[in-house]
Amino acid sequence: MNDRPTILLVEDDPDVAETVRSLLRAFGYDAEVAIDGNFGLRALRAGLRPALILLDLTMPNMDGHRFLELQREDAELSQIPTLVITAEPQMTAERLGVAGCLRKPFDPEVLLATIKQYC
Repeated sequence: MNDRPTILLVEDDPDVAETVRSLLRAFGYDAEVAIDGNFGLRALRAGLRPALILLDLTMPNMDGHRFLELQREDAELSQIPTLVITAEPQMTAERLGVAGCLRKPFDPEVLLATIKQYC
């Protein structure tokens, strides 16, 4: 039985995704990566229930804003805490209606401390 919390990382930059995935695994988390909002929602609708979603806002196909809209429309998926990772300085957790908002580039220690609040 696996007691490691799973985190869904929705991130289109392969370098960022691999860096974050490696960091998460090194600190005791399982990490699933989706390359955009479409793939993230597909994984969730197929039954993935992560303890937390890390969401990039700026992605092709389906961006983080649209992902959040569709996540909120689903009663079960809307219960999963979401942390937004963005380079957009004007974005705040309150404005986006999410659990938290981290700025790119982020400090790995800040990322891990923030994740620990939810996992």
